[in-house]
Amino acid sequence: PLQSDIRGKTQELQPETKIMKIYIDKFPYGVDKKYENSIREAMSFYEKISSNLSVSLSFKEVSTFSEADVYVKWFKEFGTGTLGHTVNRKGIDIGLGDSSCLGKWQPYTYETVLLIAEHELGHALGANDDYENPNRIMYYKIITKYETDIEEQDILPYD
Repeated sequence: PLQSDIRGKTQELQPETKIMKIYIDKFPYGVDKKYENSIREAMSFYEKISSNLSVSLSFKEVSTFSEADVYVKWFKEFGTGTLGHTVNRKGIDIGLGDSSCLGKWQPYTYETVLLIAEHELGHALGANDDYENPNRIMYYKIITKYETDIEEQDILPYD
């Protein structure tokens, strides 16, 4: 943004930078670690869109829970009927899969975990759920996709 001083000269204002310290917890045993990068992609997404605002956002990963403004915990199976959860704009819980299909645990696609991470990080930044527009990150539900697609004929008996 531009601002004029009292002499009429314009100067470009640099947005204030807010640094948010984030702790990323250990990854659950038995889940591909590729999903761990989803939260870093979500952080990059918010850093990019914040550059258009009056406050520029920057994330810094910290090595201990106690020094963090926000922390991320991973769950192999979240188990509450939701895919993720944010508590008090501080704790982000991200589900990585579930046993809803035939009782066998299936991992979500990377894209699904990324959407969960972006949505929950949005809550930590103060955004509320959007109940109107399904194309927005903060829309309150997503279509869950799994790494392994199961074919109907493999499950249902023939007539």
